[in-house]
Amino acid sequence: MRRKIAFSLCLIAVAAIMMNSALILSLVYRDFTGIFPGFWKLAPFLLLLFVAVFVLAGLLSRWLTRRIVDPINRMDLEHPMDNVLYDELSPLLIRLKHEGETLQGTIAALTARQQQLDSIIRNLAEGLILIDKNSSILAVNPSALTILSAREGEYQGRNILMLSRNIKLQKAAQDAQRGKRTDVILEVDSRGRIYELLASPVEKNGAVRGALLLILDITEKYNAEKMRREFSANVSHELKTPLTSISGIAELMKGGLVKPKDVPGFAEKIFDESQRLIALIGDVLKISRLDEGAETGSKESVDLLALSREVAGRLAELAEEKNVSVSVSGEPVILYGDRTSLEAMVFNLCDNAIKYNKKGGSVRITLRRSGGEAVLQVSDTGIGIPAQHQDRIFERFYRVDPSHSRQTGGTGLGLSIVKHTVQYYHGRIELESGENRGTIITITLPLGP
Repeated sequence: MRRKIAFSLCLIAVAAIMMNSALILSLVYRDFTGIFPGFWKLAPFLLLLFVAVFVLAGLLSRWLTRRIVDPINRMDLEHPMDNVLYDELSPLLIRLKHEGETLQGTIAALTARQQQLDSIIRNLAEGLILIDKNSSILAVNPSALTILSAREGEYQGRNILMLSRNIKLQKAAQDAQRGKRTDVILEVDSRGRIYELLASPVEKNGAVRGALLLILDITEKYNAEKMRREFSANVSHELKTPLTSISGIAELMKGGLVKPKDVPGFAEKIFDESQRLIALIGDVLKISRLDEGAETGSKESVDLLALSREVAGRLAELAEEKNVSVSVSGEPVILYGDRTSLEAMVFNLCDNAIKYNKKGGSVRITLRRSGGEAVLQVSDTGIGIPAQHQDRIFERFYRVDPSHSRQTGGTGLGLSIVKHTVQYYHGRIELESGENRGTIITITLPLGP
């Protein structure tokens, strides 16, 4: 037997009241079973309506959002006030304009400063290398590449070993990274240039962050210091030689070991050595004054042709002893300068030309004007100067043949005085010579005051 079970939904309400000692109950019964069949019939339509409303609301929300946001997304931030937007955004646009102008000014200033710094570093004659604490290159300028003979390329971010493997450079960089300042001398190219390397640590907040390497070309300074030391040594030697001779003779005479008949000879020797000392000291003083750019006397109009003839007359006796003829020719050339220094220049040129000449040889002095310059030329038929010595012949105390120089006398400073005098007058000096072919020295001096 089958039973049909039906579910029903009902509402039962009970109310009780006490009246005259009697209890009155009220019972209300309501059956809702008949409502559900209608509801379930409408449920699909209600669900469909809900979905449709939800989708429509989403689309509408998206459209409204895009309509509101799109003008903001298309806004030109570089020119905020040119945008047509909502009035509510006007304060924001004004603020953006102000911040943009401030930011652009800051960026422009930083860019200009960076370009200026890059230009300074790029055009520095000194080599500059900046590395971090890991020895990676942060910056390097063209001068550093040239000095280190490194190939052109991009070195930023690469190890300093890729730039140079010079041991002194690497050690200086390592010392600087440890906080130690270093100053060393480098010889890194085949041209004989001398460089000074200054390595300094780069610190921030008390910690070393890297190192700065600065490479300075000190070739001229180094050579000048070397020449100064050599000059001092040579002066000491040149002074010692005659002083030793004078001291020795004086000691013999003091001890009564010199015969009366030999006294005049010893006196002459003392006189000669004294004159040599006086000449040496005089030449040293001349060179010192010329080095300092100081005038040795007052300036005046000097006729170089007449001056050359006077010098030739003073050297006539020496020329006769050497059996050398001296001639002066050319045109009068007036130069405004110090007569004493010009005379010393001509004298030393002619003196060397006579002393280093051959018997029966000749010395020719010629003067001419070329444009706004005076040209003095001294030529001889002497022993000449070998090619390997010509670059150094104007150095102080330099002698091609020291034994021959001792025989001819002199201080070894004559041609150096000539060179310094020409430099003082901003002139030029040219040398043509060859072994056993004589020598021609041409000096060109500007005639302007």
